[in-house]
Amino acid sequence: MILLGKNIYPPQSEEKISFFRGVLVDHEKRDIVLGQNGFSEWNKKQKIKDYRTFEGGFVSIESFQEHVRIQHDCFGLYPVFFYSDSQISIVSDSLFLISRVMKIAGRTVSINKESHLTSAWTYGLACSIMTKETIIQNVFYLPPCSSLTISTKDSTLYCLEEQLDVEQVFASENNYIEDLILAKNEILALVNTVRESTKLPLKLGLSGGLDSRIILALLMGHSSGLERVHINSNIHQTRKDDYEIAQSLSKKFDFEINQEIPLGKGKPERVQNPFGNFVLFNLGVFDMTYLYRSYLDTPSLIEIGGHGAEISKGTFSTTKLTRKMPLWRPDKKIALYKDLRKSLRHFGVKMNQKNSTQWHHLLYKSAIQNGRYLERTQLSLRPLMNRRLAALGLNNKHAENTVLKDLLILLSPELAMQPFDEESKNIDEIYIEKILSESKKYDPISMQKYTSHGDVTMMKNGLLSSFTSLAQQYSLDNTANKKTLLRLLEDTWSKSIDRKLKRVYMNAYKLAKNRLNDEATYLPSAGSPASKIIALGILFD
Repeated sequence: MILLGKNIYPPQSEEKISFFRGVLVDHEKRDIVLGQNGFSEWNKKQKIKDYRTFEGGFVSIESFQEHVRIQHDCFGLYPVFFYSDSQISIVSDSLFLISRVMKIAGRTVSINKESHLTSAWTYGLACSIMTKETIIQNVFYLPPCSSLTISTKDSTLYCLEEQLDVEQVFASENNYIEDLILAKNEILALVNTVRESTKLPLKLGLSGGLDSRIILALLMGHSSGLERVHINSNIHQTRKDDYEIAQSLSKKFDFEINQEIPLGKGKPERVQNPFGNFVLFNLGVFDMTYLYRSYLDTPSLIEIGGHGAEISKGTFSTTKLTRKMPLWRPDKKIALYKDLRKSLRHFGVKMNQKNSTQWHHLLYKSAIQNGRYLERTQLSLRPLMNRRLAALGLNNKHAENTVLKDLLILLSPELAMQPFDEESKNIDEIYIEKILSESKKYDPISMQKYTSHGDVTMMKNGLLSSFTSLAQQYSLDNTANKKTLLRLLEDTWSKSIDRKLKRVYMNAYKLAKNRLNDEATYLPSAGSPASKIIALGILFD
């Protein structure tokens, strides 16, 4: 979206003009919104103006008489980046597009030197945006629970970012068991409503671990059980233990795994330039090189999974970013610390807080990584990205975080009793009885469904051809071959990276070369450090 100071409002119109993409979930009103037509219907009915606490995975752009407002979901699954000055505002989910439009508009596209330390860092959390500042100078990331309001006064354009207090948004409202039960009922209602309103088949990747087992319990809890549910499990030798658990569950609960999945009525669309799509959607934002080769033109299969579970189960609750920082060059470590401290200070979170990394993960990596499905489909279910569940994980005061284990017990005691791949993960039957007994004080056994707004067949997947054409020149001969990425890395390193930048990105460069020369490494991970360097060549080309 591009806004000029003199042309910000709809001409000769007093009506609000809105654009909506994705899925919105309003648990309080019990509504699920699917796409533009669903949003128009729901918006007329509810008259709600602030969407920043809603779940789902959406972006909303509304143009009023006096301003334009951009909002997205509370987990930030629909990424938003923006550039703004007194004459023009550019808002997009693509850093590549913003860089190109800035050039067309006569704006300087320069490297933001302040962001190099975090973007060059090869730690796992740093494979996505780590701060509000991007690698393009004066282009910023809009975090979860935020909005942009763009207005003009005397032909001068003003862009205001409004941020909710995230600690309040993700605060626990009741006692532990009561909030857990409410979260269980919300995610059950979400899954049940989508299943019945769309009638689409669902695809679940089952490892047999806690996260995917919870999703299996959700699906089994529906009145039609696992009908129209297709369950896959990884058969690779490295996942042997997971596959054995998945097989044992399939025998115990009588379902098939790794059956052929019907595509339904959706039309398969071939991605002519997978790397060009990666450049358009991911470059400078998310480093892992997932290169998709096809998608369905409308949502015809719903991928459902335990994505985002790290927040609820407190994966990073005891991790200290300061201990993960590289020891080379103490001066750079100090500068990196200051950069990350600033990335949290915006939200009132301090680096020395016990769970500061957990908050950082929610606000940055989780937001970016868990919304990557949007490149392929507008409808994907992430039931564990529930605000109540996240609040329980973020505000856990006990030495052990049992949120997801307890959730599984409430959903299916039978599944909770089944063994995991390691004996230490197994859930004791006495503990199961204890949780069930406590829940009886609160649980009204609510299986209500929500009102669904919109028609899934009117939601369109994929990227606009007018945008993909901009990235046509960035193609690789063989996207499955690591050597092609390696050649692009070497070409960028020799032609586009100066001596000072090479010092900053040297560790990423060496790691990328090692991974891309190793045939055994997973391509998305192998290309992650390489894409950090490739971005410096393409975004500023």
